[in-house]
Amino acid sequence: MKNSSLDHAEERAALGARLAAAGIGPDRVEFRGFSSHRSMLGEYNEVDVVLDTFPYNGGITTLEAMWMGRPVVTIRGDTMISRQGAALLEEVGLGELAADDAAGFARIVRELVSSPARLASIASGLRARMTASPLMDAPGMARALEEAYRVAWRDFVATAPRRI
Repeated sequence: MKNSSLDHAEERAALGARLAAAGIGPDRVEFRGFSSHRSMLGEYNEVDVVLDTFPYNGGITTLEAMWMGRPVVTIRGDTMISRQGAALLEEVGLGELAADDAAGFARIVRELVSSPARLASIASGLRARMTASPLMDAPGMARALEEAYRVAWRDFVATAPRRI
């Protein structure tokens, strides 16, 4: 687990206690605190699968994990912020890594880590998937935004009260 709050012993102890209460021993989790952005990106090389947070899914962290070749597993929630991870995965053709609930999340993670060939296949092609996806199509995104502005303006003009 990585978060700058884990630089503080009391935070590590509190989180460790919560994990222990859930049956997760201290030998199964490594706590990592703050590091430079470059170092943090390098740390992805020590991870096989990134477990997204819930109900506040990753955005930039999900994109960075995928850019670094690490599959992300997420839970698709019922709010915009809790559907963000699933939306990003769907854009790169990996919607199957988004679960509808905690049980599905656990199943997807188990399947991934028990199939090294599948995991390696997904990981090796992630950057290429991202590059070819709408996520990296800045001109296309600009055109879509321009069109959204045009539609909003036309709707405004069509419904605005006429002034004489």
